[in-house]
Amino acid sequence: MIEDKIQEFKSELKLKKDVDVVRKFITSGDSFVLDSDKYLDLKGSIADHFGIHPNEVLIVGSGKLGFSISENLRKGKKRYRDFGEESDIDVAIISPTLFDDIWKLLYDYIEDKGYWNKQQEFTTYHFQGWMRPDMLPTSPKFDFTQNQWWDFFNEMTSSNKFGPYKIRGGLYRNWHFLEKYQLKSISECKLEIK
Repeated sequence: MIEDKIQEFKSELKLKKDVDVVRKFITSGDSFVLDSDKYLDLKGSIADHFGIHPNEVLIVGSGKLGFSISENLRKGKKRYRDFGEESDIDVAIISPTLFDDIWKLLYDYIEDKGYWNKQQEFTTYHFQGWMRPDMLPTSPKFDFTQNQWWDFFNEMTSSNKFGPYKIRGGLYRNWHFLEKYQLKSISECKLEIK
């Protein structure tokens, strides 16, 4: 079954523009890891927690496709590996309002002389229109990171309501930046099949 999905994906890579592949396989449709009811439940839980619309929440990555299109040779992870027990459910949150609210919190934190050891690394992602929560300040003075982000996703994970998988999220300012990020892996996949 997964092999068929991978072959369909590779066939579409040959026929379609990169952005159309992103839109067909990543930003629309059901997820591999959750049935439609569980997927809606996951989207609703995250949306309710952050005060956004469920359509601003997507499963991406191998949880969406059933296989990974990214490669990390340093970690020994090859492209097209199946979603499995060690996989995470990666969630993309696409919300200009939430993104800007956290940006304002970060600005105030820095203005208040808050220490942030990953600030430089964070700015690389921020410039690309998304926030990685593992790059946010971990100080008690910036409680969004621990109390609103990590505690929430850790509780979702430990509930096992969505399976025995870690649930992790990234925050994108808008669809443009999510698509641009996803296009990187699509372009790499396309280069491999030529």
